[in-house]
This record gives sequence, C-alpha cells and structure tokens, in this order.
Amino acid sequence: MWYKSAQMALSQTSETNEEWLSRHKVEKDGDKYVFYHGSRIKFTELRAGSLLATSPQEAADFGDTNFFNDRRKTLIIYKVLVSPDEIIPGFWAKVKNNHPVEIYYKLSRKSTS
Repeated sequence: MWYKSAQMALSQTSETNEEWLSRHKVEKDGDKYVFYHGSRIKFTELRAGSLLATSPQEAADFGDTNFFNDRRKTLIIYKVLVSPDEIIPGFWAKVKNNHPVEIYYKLSRKSTS
C-alpha cells in the first residue's frame, strides 16, 4: 500500500522541534529559544498560531508589510521566549497556544510630508 510507504518515509525524514531550532540557528536564552514578532498592535500575549521570526529584522520586515497593521502606528517588535514543545515548526515557526511576550523595541513611522 503506497500510502503506508509514504507515511513511513515521511516519519523517517521529519525532524524534531529541537532539530528544526538547531537547523534554523535560533538563538537561546538559558533553556528557552528566542523568537520575535512584529506588529502595530499592543498586546501582552500572542494568540495560538501566531508566526514567529528568528531575528528582530525579520519580524520588523514582516510586521511592516502585513496589510492588517495600521502603518500610521508604531511598529512594536516583541521578544518571545519558548521551549521546543511550545512551537509548531514549518517554513515559519508558530506558537501552539497563547503565549506571553515582552516588548523588545519600537519603531515609529517617519512622516514624509
């Protein structure tokens, strides 16, 4: 049965969260991994499924181009500390559940008048 062979091949090639974090060279802070999230919305926790960036610049780039964000507001880069079991790896990592954040820095939009 072809689908069982495909499932076995997929399970043999899939990597653990720790392997994914290592391959993406995610920075560590003690026993936690450091991710970033950029948004123009103020909050104290990310919602489950929120995307995580591996650098502040990547978070700023995504947060600045996300069309759901009001570009007139200050862009906030949040620092997100997670353990490997708190993420869903993929092309981007996502948080599994609502997760606390801390403000890393803010970028104000300059007026072009």
